[in-house]
Amino acid sequence: MIFPSNEEKLEERVLWLIDKCFNTREDRSRLYDWREKYYLFGTGGFQPAKYNRISSHLDLVSSFLYAPDGAFYHIAAARNSEDDQIAKAIALQDDFNDDFTDTFQSVSISECIDWSLVYDTMIVKQGWNRSRGKFFCEIVPPHNFGVYREDRKMEDQSCFAHTFFVEYQYAVEAMIRAGRYDDIARLNVKHDPAISPFPQMIQRMIIANTGGTNLAGNIIGQVNPDYAPLATYQPKSEPPGVMWTELYAWDDYAEDYRIFHVVEGMLVGDSKKTIDLIRESSEKDYKNLWGYLSTSDDFKPSETNYFIPGDHPFTILQPFPKYNYVWGVSHLDRLVQLQEWLLERLDQISDILEQQAYPSRSFTGMPGLAEEKAAAFGGADTWVLDQTPGGKVEEHRPNMPDDIFRDTDTLGAFFLEASGLTELVSGKGEKGVRSGAHAQQLKKTGSGRIKKTAERLKPSLVRIGDLNLKLKIMHDNTEIIDEHKQHFRAADIRGEVKMRVDGHEYSPLFSDEAVEKATLMFKNKVIGRQLFARLIRPPAIDNVLHDAAKIDRAEAAQAALIQKHPELAQQSKGAKK
Repeated sequence: MIFPSNEEKLEERVLWLIDKCFNTREDRSRLYDWREKYYLFGTGGFQPAKYNRISSHLDLVSSFLYAPDGAFYHIAAARNSEDDQIAKAIALQDDFNDDFTDTFQSVSISECIDWSLVYDTMIVKQGWNRSRGKFFCEIVPPHNFGVYREDRKMEDQSCFAHTFFVEYQYAVEAMIRAGRYDDIARLNVKHDPAISPFPQMIQRMIIANTGGTNLAGNIIGQVNPDYAPLATYQPKSEPPGVMWTELYAWDDYAEDYRIFHVVEGMLVGDSKKTIDLIRESSEKDYKNLWGYLSTSDDFKPSETNYFIPGDHPFTILQPFPKYNYVWGVSHLDRLVQLQEWLLERLDQISDILEQQAYPSRSFTGMPGLAEEKAAAFGGADTWVLDQTPGGKVEEHRPNMPDDIFRDTDTLGAFFLEASGLTELVSGKGEKGVRSGAHAQQLKKTGSGRIKKTAERLKPSLVRIGDLNLKLKIMHDNTEIIDEHKQHFRAADIRGEVKMRVDGHEYSPLFSDEAVEKATLMFKNKVIGRQLFARLIRPPAIDNVLHDAAKIDRAEAAQAALIQKHPELAQQSKGAKK
């Protein structure tokens, strides 16, 4: 994209792009709210269903796709590297994974995957916290994100926008820095994010008549003010907030992303101007924008991007993508009709059981029996007296099916089938299984579809790790010590390592297979004790690695001693006999 240099035209251009990015936001938000209600309550409203199968089932699906306690990134040196370089890469890997766990990014990613099954997409926004010296990530719901073209993937977008609330004071400071003192009064302050266009009292109203074709006119109805409170799980914020929008657009002249900040329709920030001002005021601050990257001889600073040159902080997590729709497919949509079917069956079962407990009755030959007495008859310790010959009372109970709950079990199987799961994969028994090995083979065969879904997350997880590593290389000054007692920083080995993440590093579906392969390689002496421990990730892994290192050093010392004094080998063999 090409941006004008004139201030007014630039603001018009930025606002037009933001408007295009959020063109479908209102429609998508209504759809997301509807999906969220089904996930939280099991119905399309705020009234909880008798049984919410969707919530428990999506939790099950998510648990197969990603396990936060098993997430692990491999950082490896280039092949045929020197031993010192390999030792540094391994030490950097351990330090990186500790930071990844300590900053709770793994838990945040797990939460994103949960909600991506509900909405269709979740976005992770990454950055560097200078005060804590750690990278961090924020969860961005799709409600607050927009793209220029929805028929293209995220990596092909020419611009995209993120909107969120900031505190009023922060917005005022931004406008003062932008020289827009007179426009501060235009800020639209919001105290409480609304979850419904109508107050709760109207939500509980039984509407009998309206003064128009919709609820905009006069409403006539009844309201019961005495009601049980219902959790809506929606945030309420008292501090005053202002809508803030960030636009990331590709600048063809700079050949990089350009970042614009907009508050309530007013342009208050342009990364190009920000970088120019920093460069003019302080060369040190200018270099600090990109940290240790700027010390490299081959580093080319960006004119417009103060995040990472050539990159942006957003990563889409999407278990079910669609090739020509950036938002992908919501897995919840596949389950809604099954949930409605299940609720219908539960209502029917409840109705049959109700009629069994309180059957309908017919009175024959009792013309003098009043309706009130007939209605009361049948309760505890009730009786009726009638002098008419041939009078009788009959109860009409419906037939109770022998397999009344069979349909609910079948619907459970339909839920599993819709998600690519089987009874055996989900931990339930299956007929015809003869042994543990047979069950394991059936589990591998039946998990193909859900494994395919888990594999779709790999590119996003690799990108998250790659951005974290770049941020660590740019800004982290912490010294790392490898097994050779070498002291170094992450920036010292930039460009000499590569990052990988495999399915068994984040999905339980691959864990058994990974452990089997690691055990086989260890038995055949393809790998050592320390790498074996890193592959299987046992509890207290740091202590395990320390012990493994001690054993390796002891064996190396013993081998060196035997090589120097061969007669000790014969004595050792005799002692073993």
